Amino acid sequence: MKFYLSFVFLLLLFTGFSQDAPVYGHINIPNDWPNKVYLSVKHNYRDIDIVDASDIIHVTSVDSTGYFSFDAEFFAAEEKIYQIHVTPDSNEIEVFLSDYSKGGVGRNYLVLVTKQSQSVTLKPSNDGKIFGPISSANSNAGIWQKLDALQTDFHTKAYQNGGSNEDHFVANYHKSIRKLVEKRGTQNQLLACYYMLEENANLSPAYLESIRSHIGFIKKIEEKIGNKSSHANQLSKEIALIELQLNGQDTTSNFERINIIQTVIIIISYLIILILIVVIWRLRKRLKRNIQPHLTQQEKNIKRLILDGKSNKEIAEELFISVSTVKTHINTLYKKEGVSSRKELTSKNSTGV
Repeated sequence: MKFYLSFVFLLLLFTGFSQDAPVYGHINIPNDWPNKVYLSVKHNYRDIDIVDASDIIHVTSVDSTGYFSFDAEFFAAEEKIYQIHVTPDSNEIEVFLSDYSKGGVGRNYLVLVTKQSQSVTLKPSNDGKIFGPISSANSNAGIWQKLDALQTDFHTKAYQNGGSNEDHFVANYHKSIRKLVEKRGTQNQLLACYYMLEENANLSPAYLESIRSHIGFIKKIEEKIGNKSSHANQLSKEIALIELQLNGQDTTSNFERINIIQTVIIIISYLIILILIVVIWRLRKRLKRNIQPHLTQQEKNIKRLILDGKSNKEIAEELFISVSTVKTHINTLYKKEGVSSRKELTSKNSTGV
């Protein structure tokens, strides 16, 4: 009897702890980074790889062992998509990093699906990355890491077979994603849409042929979330863009079975719509380029030195900071400027576009 009471007490104690801190665990924060962890709720599945200050709902500290926790009050009663991230600079919390080079820290963010009543543990990474694997009684919590692994495998296979051979593997890639999430919750299926759908007005025939067999499954997700969901507009837009191109293919393949004049009208209509989409996209891109990004003083200094032809080491010496800090600022600078290299940054500032 005494043993039974002790067991019940420990069970209640453990349950209470899990409810007080449904998300907790250990992470590897680089030595010169702030010991802060940020929790965000993502309202658009297409933005899970973006660190946005407006999405942040809480920030907590990490102790000397790398341990942190977020209490239940910061999570909704129903499952939602959350993002946890750390930053190398407390003054720049919207920093996105993905460093998988030898000795790199990996990504500085992690995505999980959970709710107030679920317990999620982050295990420490064994390879020096910031975030390790997710552990939870609810297997839905760590679905992002599994989806991300499928994407990595997809790109790796394409790279190993010529670099631009993704069309050959896209059908199996889509099947693997659907198999992983088909019997899971809606939020997990929304994450799958991030990987399956492409916001592109010029999709390849191989992609369209593959996605055709999954469009019904994706439209069921659209029905489940309804119009009130914050994810609804994005999903509807991407489905419409894909269906437009799928219908365009059907029109072409059935050309001999319909009236020639009707076919010409339909094709012209689709071309006009596609041209409008491309024009609007280019105008939006040009407008974004014309908007001067908000740079910190340190980023302005680094930008000036880059344009002067200075190397990372020379920039570090001139500004009295470490080379790794220079690299972090350059990543943020590139993101704000909408470029991916020194050459693009120099070209942009020399031409003004």
